[in-house]
Amino acid sequence: MTAGAVAGVCIVRYSMLPLLCNLCLAFAFAACCLLFSRATLIPLISACMLPVLLHTETWIYPSAVFLLSAVLVAGQRLMEKGGLRRETDYVLPGREWKKEIFRWAALLFWVSLVAALSISCGCSYFIIPPLIVTFTEIINSKAGFRNRPMQVFLFLVTGAALGTAFQIIGHTFLHLPETVVALLIICCLFAVFEWTGKYFAPAGALALIPLIVPQEGVHWLPLQAAAGAALFIAIGMLVFQQCYKWSKAQLIFCFTPTLLRRYLNRGRSRLPEQTVTTLYCHGGKPASLRNGACAVGWFRNSLRRFLTESPTAVSSVCLPVLPVKKKSDDRIRPVPPG
Repeated sequence: MTAGAVAGVCIVRYSMLPLLCNLCLAFAFAACCLLFSRATLIPLISACMLPVLLHTETWIYPSAVFLLSAVLVAGQRLMEKGGLRRETDYVLPGREWKKEIFRWAALLFWVSLVAALSISCGCSYFIIPPLIVTFTEIINSKAGFRNRPMQVFLFLVTGAALGTAFQIIGHTFLHLPETVVALLIICCLFAVFEWTGKYFAPAGALALIPLIVPQEGVHWLPLQAAAGAALFIAIGMLVFQQCYKWSKAQLIFCFTPTLLRRYLNRGRSRLPEQTVTTLYCHGGKPASLRNGACAVGWFRNSLRRFLTESPTAVSSVCLPVLPVKKKSDDRIRPVPPG
């Protein structure tokens, strides 16, 4: 991390190349470090590219990166010794050099392409480093979130919106210290993580970006970050993961947010069988709704049928089925109360 920060500052101070070339040079340096060290510390890319994007020339930046990294490593060691965290033994992964070099070269090509688009449009937040880290994680990581693009996108947009809102309201209008603003952002983001049951580190990094970028156009950061995240995720899913070859059930599962799946998968105990009663006509549309609970049941069923019309796909993603009875003529009848 410290080597990446030093390289980024050196590129800003001594390179006479255009911004696009400097960004590509910073990404290439980080890629070489990860490739030859066989490390999986993808945030190294952010540490190297951030000073280039923000034109940071001060040596305070790499010093801060070194101190923060040392604090994190020391904290992890203390937690492991105290039994608060399970100790992990890192095993160096094997390398297929030709495959890895080709993959990093492809990543460099697409990053440079998006960076060229961002610079030409004057939207520098398209290529904010946490988005590039997310893009690289989707391609290289074996983590489960790489197959949940909608959840990753919502996390990134939420982080950018939270950070920008707290910076504008808390610091600009209420004149709160940025330390307090950063603490509020982290607390809210951790609350979101606990609520969803998922953790995504690049969203936390993106939430703190509004505190260090120029404040003139910070209100555009959530919109530009959302566009950049959508672009990078789309490239990762279409070009590298080839999601167009996936089955319909897998696509529905991946592109349905986790909270929506949880809502659709609520058990029958939430809605008693006698209240989820809907009368259907031949076209499959509701002819009448008995009460408010029936409306909720009809909404769930309509949403399920909107997502997929295949019973196999529905069962594959564990979507619930309304408690109805079928007669011999295969017409859906209402369940009698009681």
